[in-house]
Amino acid sequence: MGFFLQLVNVKIIIYGLTMFSAYILPYESRSYMLFFFAVYLMVLGALGNLIWAFAGNVLKRFYTSCYS
Repeated sequence: MGFFLQLVNVKIIIYGLTMFSAYILPYESRSYMLFFFAVYLMVLGALGNLIWAFAGNVLKRFYTSCYS
């Protein structure tokens, strides 16, 4: 279910369109390289999401231990 929610997430769509239109398509047109960049951006986005979740968990533990 979470995967399908990410497909319709407006921030993800804008991220992909911006990256491809501004940084990738002006310099690259080979289909296998476009596929590589699509996979790279997907992994980079997932990694950023995991780091965000991990940092939130660490901050939550810190705040609950200090302010309770």
